[in-house]
Amino acid sequence: MPPFEGARGTGNVLADQKEIDMAKRIAQLEPNKTPLVVFTNQCPKKATHNNDFDWLEHEHIPRFDRVNNGAGYADDATSIVVDNGTYHWADQLLYVSRTGEVMRVSSVSTNTLTVVRGIDSSEQALVDNDELIWIGGAAQEGADVGEAHSQNPVKLTNRIQIFRTPVEMTDSMYHTSTEHNPHDWDFQRSEAGVEHALDMEYALLFSRGSIDTTGAHPRRTTKGAYNFADQNNANAGGTLTESELYNFLTPAFRYKTNKAKLGLASALVVDVINGFGRSKVQISQSETVFGVDMMRVVSPHGTLNLVTHWRFEGDKLGNEMLVLDLGQIVKRYLANEKGSLDTYIKPNVAGNGEEMKKDEYRTHMGLQFGLPKMHAKLTGVTG
Repeated sequence: MPPFEGARGTGNVLADQKEIDMAKRIAQLEPNKTPLVVFTNQCPKKATHNNDFDWLEHEHIPRFDRVNNGAGYADDATSIVVDNGTYHWADQLLYVSRTGEVMRVSSVSTNTLTVVRGIDSSEQALVDNDELIWIGGAAQEGADVGEAHSQNPVKLTNRIQIFRTPVEMTDSMYHTSTEHNPHDWDFQRSEAGVEHALDMEYALLFSRGSIDTTGAHPRRTTKGAYNFADQNNANAGGTLTESELYNFLTPAFRYKTNKAKLGLASALVVDVINGFGRSKVQISQSETVFGVDMMRVVSPHGTLNLVTHWRFEGDKLGNEMLVLDLGQIVKRYLANEKGSLDTYIKPNVAGNGEEMKKDEYRTHMGLQFGLPKMHAKLTGVTG
């Protein structure tokens, strides 16, 4: 190339000589993408020494039952078929909520109760599905000790899922200076960490529990909160009103470990709730907990710490909210006397002879999700 005469300007030097116009520090989109991972890491964590882990749940003996007879019963009927005969035994007092009548159970045969009608109350006809409430027992004076009644706990199981997110770069690229800050290796390593957390977030929310033994070694998936929370489900079926919100929150707070629960909701659901009249719904804004922005929705039964969860998007999830009792959620990770497989970086995993810089994020983790009645799910909100 012949020598150049005259002043050097931006138009007569090689384009490759000019620094590319980019920010020195690359901005990361959505730096806080994983609120459930954040909060489960702040809740008590518990090691498990087995890839399949169990826990026990216990509920009180049910106190509600219903009449099961399409034709109902006359006011003098003393043999009453109910939905669940195992809930009952002799000397129980049952309150018929619709009529106010109190009955005493004298004997039980499968689902048929023999009862004494009208205990200090008027005998009234019963209709199908009449609600019956067990209000205690009335023992006879001098009677022998009756049979004890109790509930056995129920065993639930979930599994440890292995999450792996590698990041790699050739040795040549690793030792090449980059125009942006941080170096591309440091940025890509950080981004891999974010993606690793996102993988866990999606699994903790939506995964199904399974084990596949068709390969050389088992492959497990952990069951997520969305699929455990199957008790208190409500469908708004369109526009969500203040009264519908409270009707949803009432059973959501019926059972709780404390007065506050976490609400993970789509942007649409948060916008709808935020737009309610403050005279009807008490809302406090702009609070940050563990780096996650939330607003508090105060109901007569408890406080909902509401978080916009950007993973709740798309055709269906974009209209939904999941309410969680964090006191019943435990992150379980694989560990024993040899060490822990909670989230860590395994460095230098490139094969022998590879001219490669390669690290990998690894987590062996699953979700323990207690008492589904303490959680709730709202769907079908369109505005």
